[in-house]
Amino acid sequence: MTSTQSGQWREHFAGVDLPVPILGGGTMTGINFDNAASTPPLTRVRDAVMGFSDMYSSVHRGTG
Repeated sequence: MTSTQSGQWREHFAGVDLPVPILGGGTMTGINFDNAASTPPLTRVRDAVMGFSDMYSSVHRGTG
């Protein structure tokens, strides 16, 4: 994959270019070393989940 191709994918992942605060002030772009464990969600998926979050409720079973 070329850098141009990978650049086209970056825009589809949430938080990839998010500025991260650093000690001493300022920010820089973070690096995800653990994508196998916690790959950032696709922006379309994140937006769909957020769209339902106001309607979310836990299921209440029984009389407890």
